[in-house]
Amino acid sequence: MRLPTNSSALIVTVAVVSLLLTPPVLSQASGKATSSAELVFRRTHPDASPTDKLHPLVLPDGRLVLSVADTVYMLDAEGKLLWKYSTPLGELLTSEPGFNPEQNEIAVVGFDLLFVRLDANTGKAKWKADMNGRATLARVAAYGKGYLVVADMGGYRENEKADGVKQLSPDGLEYWGESERDSWFIDFPIGAELVVDGKKIYALRHVRGEVRLRRLFPPTVRDLSKAK
Repeated sequence: MRLPTNSSALIVTVAVVSLLLTPPVLSQASGKATSSAELVFRRTHPDASPTDKLHPLVLPDGRLVLSVADTVYMLDAEGKLLWKYSTPLGELLTSEPGFNPEQNEIAVVGFDLLFVRLDANTGKAKWKADMNGRATLARVAAYGKGYLVVADMGGYRENEKADGVKQLSPDGLEYWGESERDSWFIDFPIGAELVVDGKKIYALRHVRGEVRLRRLFPPTVRDLSKAK
């Protein structure tokens, strides 16, 4: 599960959530919500800038995952705070987390190649990736017993442009399974959105008023053996 060094939704509107830029505070989330209550969720590190691109995630049992800048909150079906997780160094999240019911995990990705798997019941870190490079982990989604991760290779393309390369490297789609052997990497269209429908994987692009959907296929066993 290493990024190459040579190259290359459910959207829920939650009216009770207010993202503020003041010091970290959680108001009213420790008790049962009422129709007039407003739950306030804030970043942990003062320099972490909130963004409206992180959408809430509703789990099958009614729990709600909310992400603010560098912090993930888990609420029960009644709006009570169960746990929260803050990135180690205030790394900004690049995507809302992914929930894998088979592993009972919440996967978090952020800048500086941050990838952490959390226990969905406790919020405790179960595993953290150790990587370096110019890529950015831009999206995460559950797939089988692991996760699909979109790697934005923009940092590598900047160098390629400077070197006059005409055919710039695409982004990457990597699967991280239960072990190093259960993993693979394929090209992913630049700027596309990742869509997962069961075992089907798609790259979605908006082009001149059109929506273009391309199905992607994992490498075959033969392809993986050649790569090794």
